[in-house]
Amino acid sequence: MLKVLDRLEEILIASLIAGATLLIFVAVTHRYALDMSAKFHLNAIYDALFKINLSWAQELCIYMFVWMAKFGAAYGVRFVWTLAHTDQTSPDLEMPMWIVYLAIPCGSYLMSFRFLQVTWTFIKTGELPHHDASHVEGVEGVEDAAAASPNLTPQPTGGAR
Repeated sequence: MLKVLDRLEEILIASLIAGATLLIFVAVTHRYALDMSAKFHLNAIYDALFKINLSWAQELCIYMFVWMAKFGAAYGVRFVWTLAHTDQTSPDLEMPMWIVYLAIPCGSYLMSFRFLQVTWTFIKTGELPHHDASHVEGVEGVEDAAAASPNLTPQPTGGAR
């Protein structure tokens, strides 16, 4: 069962890399061909290419990279386990490489813990926790900074787009 999961993980990562690479290649080629057809006044080609809308390609590629990073992190956990049984060290600090890559499983553990924490809070209260984006602990607010420095005046923030 674990070999199937390992193989699925590898296939997903490789497919996401290949798909994102192909998608970006097509989008860049399309944009270049569109520019060249306009530059050389090839109106028929320009009109045909202009009808093809690839504005979504960049956004999809970003999402593919997010998924790739998460599946890569899962794959990286196996990589850390393998490194822990070697004498491989970093070039300058000569630190064991498994310690360097330990950030992958530790970050994944913390993320999983936070998901469980949010789930538990939702089950208990029926509400999802939220953060006040206008307040960051340990950072002065605009009003506090304006009071401390008379030359600093609060600037209006932009509204909804």
